[in-house]
Amino acid sequence: MPKSNFIRVIMLVAVGAFTPSIGLSINFFGNSARVSVASEASVEYQKIQDARAPGDIETIHFMEGQYFGGISKDKSLERVTFQEIVEGLAPNLAKQNYLPGDDIRTGDLLLIVHYGVAAVDTPWDELMGITSQEEEEMLYGSTTSSASYETGGVELGLDVSYGSQPSNQNPGAGSNAKLLGYDRQLNKRDLNHNDEFDLRTDLEEDRYFIIVMAYDCQKLLKEKELALQWTTRFSVRSPGTNFEEAHFALGRAAAPFFGKNLDGLERAKVPFGKDVDVSIGELEILEEDVSTKTD
Repeated sequence: MPKSNFIRVIMLVAVGAFTPSIGLSINFFGNSARVSVASEASVEYQKIQDARAPGDIETIHFMEGQYFGGISKDKSLERVTFQEIVEGLAPNLAKQNYLPGDDIRTGDLLLIVHYGVAAVDTPWDELMGITSQEEEEMLYGSTTSSASYETGGVELGLDVSYGSQPSNQNPGAGSNAKLLGYDRQLNKRDLNHNDEFDLRTDLEEDRYFIIVMAYDCQKLLKEKELALQWTTRFSVRSPGTNFEEAHFALGRAAAPFFGKNLDGLERAKVPFGKDVDVSIGELEILEEDVSTKTD
């Protein structure tokens, strides 16, 4: 499932009203997912949110980001389309008053959604052919400076310990710590031994993940500037898990944290499977240049 480069992309704009069907039973599948969630928001965005009245909504539009197919063939991952990912995320984003808009020209946020499996056997930069800082910024986002959200420029914080230093046994684990949002938690001074062991254990296994990166629509359209407002990363172990069920659990676990700024990693135990029916209308496919350079 090849993707275009980071600058020229295919944009999938959600058109129509958000119409969830309430009252349907949750499909538990007899077990639960233990999901890890990391979320960061810019200082400016937090101030705007604090000033909002309860019930105020922000309109959102979706763009497909990078797809990570992993090293081995995963049919359950390949069968899930980007539209299905969006349909799984939409009702959970609505819980934080993020609703699909009708017209991107008046939209508030553009959500770039990356998803797939983070494998531990190969460094992601090598696997994905990432050769520039711009490509790293689009994928990893910020792990350090909140000010970097204002322009979309981000710093990866490479001078960290386990979070960015892959081991010889698992060379992809370090970059996955950044990708999945584990690095901030691993670098806490007060992190106890048991918690650190749990985090390291997570990174020794492949993990399904979704990353939602929210950009200011108006700055993008009017100033050609990628102004990152918030990023939420959520993941679950993939061995023994079916992505067709897991992506719903991922969105469900992340629901309370979209648009929020967390101090560290949150854990949530949620059921697998779909719990509501949601229609986001027809998807219009547009090709856009999302370069941060101005004319």
